[in-house]
Amino acid sequence: MTRREFVAGAAAFGVGGSVLQASSPEERKWLGLLLHMTDNMWGDYSVPAFRRDAKKLVRGGGINPSLNFDVENFRRTVDYAVKGGCNLLMLDVGDAVVYPSHPEIAIKGSWTPERLNEEVKRLKKLGLEVVPKLNFSSTHDSWLKDYHKMLTSQKYYEVCSDLIRDICEICDHPRYLHIGMDEETYGHQWKFDFICLRSGELWWHDFNFLVNETEKNGARAWTWCSTGRNHDPDKFAARLPKSVIAATGLYDEELEGFDYEKLSPKTLNYKCLYTMLALDRAGIAQVPCVSNWLSPTQAKRGLKENAHSTAGVVKFSQERLSPSLLKGFLAAPWSHCVTEAQYRYNCRGFDLLKEAVGCGIANRQ
Repeated sequence: MTRREFVAGAAAFGVGGSVLQASSPEERKWLGLLLHMTDNMWGDYSVPAFRRDAKKLVRGGGINPSLNFDVENFRRTVDYAVKGGCNLLMLDVGDAVVYPSHPEIAIKGSWTPERLNEEVKRLKKLGLEVVPKLNFSSTHDSWLKDYHKMLTSQKYYEVCSDLIRDICEICDHPRYLHIGMDEETYGHQWKFDFICLRSGELWWHDFNFLVNETEKNGARAWTWCSTGRNHDPDKFAARLPKSVIAATGLYDEELEGFDYEKLSPKTLNYKCLYTMLALDRAGIAQVPCVSNWLSPTQAKRGLKENAHSTAGVVKFSQERLSPSLLKGFLAAPWSHCVTEAQYRYNCRGFDLLKEAVGCGIANRQ
C-alpha cells in the first residue's frame, strides 16, 4: 500500500465532510458499537440452574431465565455514541424478543416484536445503521433453548430459517445480519455439560445455509472469523462468499503486541492479523472488531483496563488492508446495559475506537 492510499484510508474516518458522514450508506465507513440485549450467549443450556456469584454471571452455568437489559441504560449509551460519531449499532438480540414463529424461545421480559420494531425505527432516525445479531455458533447458541441440542437436524434448519425471517421482519428489513459462527471448538466448550461441534464440510454446509437464508430475506450476512484463524486462514478466505462481511476480533489477550513481522506464527495475534491479510487478499470486505475487554492475562499482569489494543488494530488495518475493502470498525466492549459501571465501560470502549480513528473524544454526559 502506498502512502497516498494509507492517508486516504485513514482520512475516511475523520469528521467534517468525511466518508464517515457521506450521504450514501454504501460510501460510509462504519464507526460501530456492539451492545447486548441478552446474556444467554455464553451459557451451557444443559445446566438447569442459573448461577451467579456476587458480581457477575458465571459462564457455563445455565441460562438466565429473565432478560438482563435496561432500556434507559441502553438508550443513554446509544445517545452518547451517536454524539461521538457512531453510525452503526450492532444489536445482539438472541432470546430478547418473542419470535412469532417460535415464542417458546423467549424468556421472562423478552420484548414483543412490535416493541423491538419501534425501537429499531427510533434508532434509525438517529442516523444509525442497525445490524441485528443472532449467533448460531454451537458455543454461543444457548439462547436457542432445546433447539441448541438439535444441531444439523431438519428441525434445526427449519427453526434457523424461521428465526432469520422473523428477525429481518421485526428489525425493519436490515441491510445486514450478523450470524456469529465463532469459537465453535472443543477448547471453548470443554467445561460444558453438553458439547456439540461442527467441523469440516458440515460446518461449511451450515454456514452457507445461514448465509443463503439471510440473503433470501434481503440482508447481507456478517460473520466472525475465528474459524479461519483456528484452521487455515487462506483456505477459509478463499471459500468465504464475497457477499459476506468479515469481522476478526483482536484484543491482544496475551499482550503480544502488533508488530506483525516480529510475532511468532504460534501467537494468537499473529493468527488474527494473518487472517485479516488473507481475507484482504481474497477480496473480502472487513469490519475489524476491537474491544476494551480485559483478558485474564492482562489483569494478572497488572492492567486495570485494555486501553491499548484498539489503537493497535486500527493502525494495522489502516496500514495493511485495502481502503476499498476496509468498511469500518466495530467496538465490542462485551458488557451489558444495566448498571452505571456498564454504561461507562461501554462508552469507554467506543471512546477508544473513536480516538484511534482520529475523531477525538467528546465529554461524557
